[in-house]
Amino acid sequence: MTDPGAAKLERFADELDLTQFRIDQLTALAVAAMRDQARQVSGRDQCLDCGDMIPAQRLIYVPNATRCAPCQDREERLGRSLVPGALVDRPRARRSV
Repeated sequence: MTDPGAAKLERFADELDLTQFRIDQLTALAVAAMRDQARQVSGRDQCLDCGDMIPAQRLIYVPNATRCAPCQDREERLGRSLVPGALVDRPRARRSV
């Protein structure tokens, strides 16, 4: 005879797997929608700093990217980031160690 508790646990695990699959699908759809919306709002796929086109592969992984990877890296190394709602970059507060 099969343990009824084990059967319930297995069904529960199957439901969790199915739920995770659905979450992954919905996340992929949401990312694609955000990417399309960002392109429509900005009307461009160009880097704010250098003006070069932002590679499509970057936009897939970072749908709201406004800079190409090299320019974004430089911004992060300089300790600046775009402040939401602001039109200019401001220095980010640094924590002391």
